[in-house]
Amino acid sequence: MSKYIIAIIAVFALIAQAEAQETSSPKTKEYCFSLPLPADLSALSFGFDYKMQFKNSTFLKLSALSLSYTNQENTPTSTSDFSTAYMAYSGGLGVGLEFRKNLSDKFTFYHGPGIGVSYQYSENTNNDPAVSLDFRQYSNQTMIYNVNYSLGFMYSVCEHFLVSAQLSASFNYRDGKNEYSMNPSSNNTSKSFYGGFSDEIGSISLIYRR
Repeated sequence: MSKYIIAIIAVFALIAQAEAQETSSPKTKEYCFSLPLPADLSALSFGFDYKMQFKNSTFLKLSALSLSYTNQENTPTSTSDFSTAYMAYSGGLGVGLEFRKNLSDKFTFYHGPGIGVSYQYSENTNNDPAVSLDFRQYSNQTMIYNVNYSLGFMYSVCEHFLVSAQLSASFNYRDGKNEYSMNPSSNNTSKSFYGGFSDEIGSISLIYRR
């Protein structure tokens, strides 16, 4: 499924580029650094959007999603302690459209649909003697496919810089796999559908426009 979504993203980008080249009027481009606001503030990730004016009030949005990396290790300091380690990273791609309406010289309302795919990977080691040896090392791989709709407001700080805040509702399909390196017979997979705001309640962005 991921290859089809990536192909759709590539087609959208080519169409927008061709549209931009066919007209001599200048097209607005925006570079957005986003900080999603999850329900769990200890699990922050970052995103980057490139937005290209497609029509007068329509923009194409190409996104790098859920960019995060974590590496934690706990080294025992006494004979009664045990070591633990956790490593995780994630990333994804998305594409969408934004329809905009200027409310004033400073404020703009926008909304639009999007699709995306992201990948998450984590490794966990827990050498607690109370845990069975078979389950002390395991990893998880997850692909998440989503269809979403966003709405938000932008505020123009000056000619080239803006800030924005948005909410995004989405419908998601999650395909995960758990692997136990010491006990492969316990490997398992999980698939699920879910909707709503997922783990994120919105996002704020700093935007550079040219």
